Amino acid sequence: MLYIKKRGQIWHIEGTVTYAGQKKTVRKTTGHTLRREAEEECRAIEQRVINEMKGGDNLTPFNEVADDWFETTKQGATCEVNTRRLKLEWGKIPISKLDTAAWNKFVKRKLKGATPSHVNRIRTTLVSILNHAAVTYNIPKKKEGEHRIRYLTVEEQEHLFSCYPDFIRAYFIMISYQGFRRTEGMRLTLPGINMEVDTLQLKVKGGKWLTVPMHSRVKTALQEHLELRWEDIQRSNSGQIFLTRNTYYKDGSIRQHAHPYASSDSMYRIHVKACEKAGIPDFTVHDWRHHFASHLMQSGADLKSLMKLGGWNSESMVFRYADLPDAHTRHTMEKRK
Repeated sequence: MLYIKKRGQIWHIEGTVTYAGQKKTVRKTTGHTLRREAEEECRAIEQRVINEMKGGDNLTPFNEVADDWFETTKQGATCEVNTRRLKLEWGKIPISKLDTAAWNKFVKRKLKGATPSHVNRIRTTLVSILNHAAVTYNIPKKKEGEHRIRYLTVEEQEHLFSCYPDFIRAYFIMISYQGFRRTEGMRLTLPGINMEVDTLQLKVKGGKWLTVPMHSRVKTALQEHLELRWEDIQRSNSGQIFLTRNTYYKDGSIRQHAHPYASSDSMYRIHVKACEKAGIPDFTVHDWRHHFASHLMQSGADLKSLMKLGGWNSESMVFRYADLPDAHTRHTMEKRK
């Protein structure tokens, strides 16, 4: 039998559910401060566990399974973003109600225009969550084909920079010159910027810390950004430097102060609008990473340096991101005496 126990201001559920020789121990928070609400959730969870023991559908809400999976497996930042996005879609819907049709509907409505590789990364997170709950569906994988490489000319790059809003332009300049992934760049903090030795330090894929030289163009952009948004950054008290805009009432007073972005989707929307304004089609936020690697390689950077700067673990990963134009290849051929 399950019972509730108060710890601090929050009620928690503890105990063991027994049915037909089966036993399951439950220890979890209700998240409620009111006893009545906590007792209602306790009884609902007990009935849910008994239903599963009887061989019925798993009625555990998707968000609970997703949270348990994430905490148990200790996933990185990309999975955290994907998990948050999936929870927004399915929230309290029972895990057993998610099937191929639900996934296809999600892809059609929320991932329209996304690259196959991006869709497949979110799919991998979903499948892992479902497997964690012992729920199996055939969630289709999108065909990716050849690895996509896309980069801009210097002229296109500068035009696109000019189309980003002033309050966030430094972010896009940074990821294009440093090769950071979208979520990595968003997490840059004040302590991670060293203007004296010109380095940037931030947490990257896999939970590792990466320290790299700061490009002079990025240093200038960050200095201008910090000067422009210093009051907002200090007020937010988060340490992060890339924040939302303040929103205002009609009388000019601040309705909501700037704060860290909840997800990288906001950067995606800003980027799409800038690309439309610049008249640049088929260029995603992640393509700035391709742009970074391709231009460094065209400038003669060696593979070892590229791997270190971009945080790649193998040469094959570098080649997935970098490309050389035909003119560069011809120029290389003509170097032979």
